[in-house]
Amino acid sequence: MTENIGHRASIYVEEYTLSSSIRSSDAIIAATAIENNMTLSSSNAKHFKVIKKLKLKILTNFRQKMELRVFLQTRYVFLQLILVCTVGCALYCTKLI
Repeated sequence: MTENIGHRASIYVEEYTLSSSIRSSDAIIAATAIENNMTLSSSNAKHFKVIKKLKLKILTNFRQKMELRVFLQTRYVFLQLILVCTVGCALYCTKLI
């Protein structure tokens, strides 16, 4: 997380916690999307619709939600693989030293 994302997320928590029950995790997600000029796809319209600068695509049907779930699961497995490879490489390199 960058300093800009953290700062933006803290502002969102301060501004929107009472009105829309936004939590810090949702604020970080929204801030990350805005800082990277990306559209956020979510079925959780309640928390995100109050953030004015956020480009939001609301997932309304079951198929869209399932496609997003499969995409996220694939990304999660990929990130786990990268982590395992990175740690494995670091351990291997440490043994060589």
